[in-house]
Amino acid sequence: MANYYGLLPSPVRYADNIGEPSKIVYAELMATLTPNGFSTATDEQMGADLGRSVEMIAASISVLEDYKFVRIHYTKDGQRKIFPTHL
Repeated sequence: MANYYGLLPSPVRYADNIGEPSKIVYAELMATLTPNGFSTATDEQMGADLGRSVEMIAASISVLEDYKFVRIHYTKDGQRKIFPTHL
């Protein structure tokens, strides 16, 4: 189990258009932010920490991106950076 905590801002917490799994994944992303304000956590890492499938994590991140709660950027070497948009 990881040794950190996650935040769930009110726009995400009270959003009716996303489900509970996506809200938990958002909090996990917030818990893994770098000092530069993005997360590089993989679906596998988050799945292991949350005890959920990689598919559920990936689907939740897609929902968060669809509703503009996160922005995703891929580097030239393929690393994913996830930026929360509701800080």
